[in-house]
Amino acid sequence: MTAETDRSEHFQWLVDSRHRNQTSSLRLRLLLKDHEARWKTKKLSMAAQELISVSFSRWRAVFLSEKTGKRSAVFDDGFKFLERVIEDNSIAYTQDKAMREWTFNYYTRAARYSLEFLHQNWASVSPEYVKSTRKPKERWEYCQNLLDAAIDRFRAHLEAPKPVKPRPASKIVKARPVKQTKANRKIVRSLQRKG
Repeated sequence: MTAETDRSEHFQWLVDSRHRNQTSSLRLRLLLKDHEARWKTKKLSMAAQELISVSFSRWRAVFLSEKTGKRSAVFDDGFKFLERVIEDNSIAYTQDKAMREWTFNYYTRAARYSLEFLHQNWASVSPEYVKSTRKPKERWEYCQNLLDAAIDRFRAHLEAPKPVKPRPASKIVKARPVKQTKANRKIVRSLQRKG
């Protein structure tokens, strides 16, 4: 394979992967918009936020996936990144891209931790993240697959009928004793005689 073929294949992967992530992001947005009242509870809003976090991390990481993965390169880029933060008090995409040996790992770990958190708290929504050694593009695709599955499961959860809570048994109200008056006693005696 020539270097140009390698570049063309990488560019095709970038375009396909960005499209896939953008499609997932749109599906998530529509889901959240359609079921806003249902997910805006304390518990479900946390799940929604984690899904947004995974979506963003996948979106950013796709641009950074072309890396060597060498430990020394990761350390060097991490150190440079830290210096940029101190010196410039700002990080933009250009710094993310220039130091992608470290930043790709950062965004991928962020997605992984969100997926693991989702699975721990809502196993029915998020599949388990299985730890394994993967190349950068394989890690990106693995997390994206989990995101897609989690969006589908979250949709099913939100669209499921709400469980009906049993109503508490109505309280039995005890009748208050009727005040015994001379007139009431007279009526009761007359009814008893007739009966």
